[in-house]
Amino acid sequence: GIVALVASIYIYFPKLTPAASTSYYVSPNGDDANTGLSPETAWKTINKVNSSIFQSGDKVLFEGGKEFSGSLYFDSEDTGTAQNPVTITSYGTGKSTINSGSESGAFIYNSGGFSFSNLNFVGAGASSNTNDGLSFYMDLGNNQKLDTITLDNIDVSGYGKSGASLGSWNNLSGYKNIRVANSSFHDNKSAGFGTYAQSYPAHENVFVTDSKFFNNLGDPSSTKNTGSGIVLGSVSGGTVERSLAYNNGVNCFANECGVGIWAYDSNNITFQFNESYSNKTSSNVDGDGFDFDQNVSNSVMQYNYSHDNDGAGFLIAHSQPNRNHKNNTIRYNISQNDSRKLATYGAIHVWGGTDNTQIYNNTIYMTPNSNGFPPAIALTNLGIEAQSVNGFYVRNNNLITTGGSILVDVTAPQISTGQNIFFQGNNYYSSGN
Repeated sequence: GIVALVASIYIYFPKLTPAASTSYYVSPNGDDANTGLSPETAWKTINKVNSSIFQSGDKVLFEGGKEFSGSLYFDSEDTGTAQNPVTITSYGTGKSTINSGSESGAFIYNSGGFSFSNLNFVGAGASSNTNDGLSFYMDLGNNQKLDTITLDNIDVSGYGKSGASLGSWNNLSGYKNIRVANSSFHDNKSAGFGTYAQSYPAHENVFVTDSKFFNNLGDPSSTKNTGSGIVLGSVSGGTVERSLAYNNGVNCFANECGVGIWAYDSNNITFQFNESYSNKTSSNVDGDGFDFDQNVSNSVMQYNYSHDNDGAGFLIAHSQPNRNHKNNTIRYNISQNDSRKLATYGAIHVWGGTDNTQIYNNTIYMTPNSNGFPPAIALTNLGIEAQSVNGFYVRNNNLITTGGSILVDVTAPQISTGQNIFFQGNNYYSSGN
């Protein structure tokens, strides 16, 4: 026979050094035929940016104080890392402005590792634009998480959906490590900033600080809730702190409306050191300051100031036939003259079937509104009588009402079917009855 000997041959291939990250400049005085590698050789248009591919650590720098027309687009070919994101920002003096007209200011599809900073995004107006200002969307499989989205010192206004939206739609695939800081989202239609997903919780570690969400007035034609400042949907581990939400929601006429700062389908959420006020509704629901809505667990509202909202100052609501709304706490907050429109909404208002709700060390001051005498604390399941609380603890709060407003309103169905309802150690002050 023939014996074949195959010798092993080892060939050494040296590791390739990754290309250094690159800064690309864009200026109205530039030329898309330029290299873009310096202010003197800048590109001119957003179209040139969209036709280029960017890698980890690259920067796209728009000339500060100048305006650029168009909509930025990035996809999976343009991907940064948590340590070295692709950065979109301004250079020189002042912020540059992306004027996107009827389109999104930026659309990022199936890609993570992005940082947007020191920019203005301006749409054609909430009544004519039909898109989000910044839209991050992914539908990749295998429940994967795209890492790092940062929005810092940006201003987003004039969009027909949300100022910024971060969403996914493929089971539990989503994003992780999202940071929003020092930014304003205002004069948009649906919301200032929002997250959502097909299943929950899909997104991980969302941190919002020192930002403003205002004049996001809602969509009068929508049957869904619109007109929120910030809404965290499908988040595991989220914090909103030291932020303002005000004057949102007046154009919502639906059976569910907006809230200044709220979360749903989420776990381990903290709202702290925020102020939420003068949020509105043109319906008979919502227009609240803060809210933990359906399927929220292990979450805390603390050290917040809510005042002059149409609805509740602090809402906990769960109408679904499950026990997934549990272990939530409202503590060390102030509510002053909330429920300015909805007479049956309490300053602290709990609706439906919740487990182990802790309410303590809050201060509530309530006066009548033009429609009646809202209570300081309300516990109700009207309309969903099959859903009642199990574990409702109200302790060591200061409840102050004047002009005939009610201190506590617990509706009969909750009294008859709720379990472990305790009011202990509270201070009750009422005048003008």
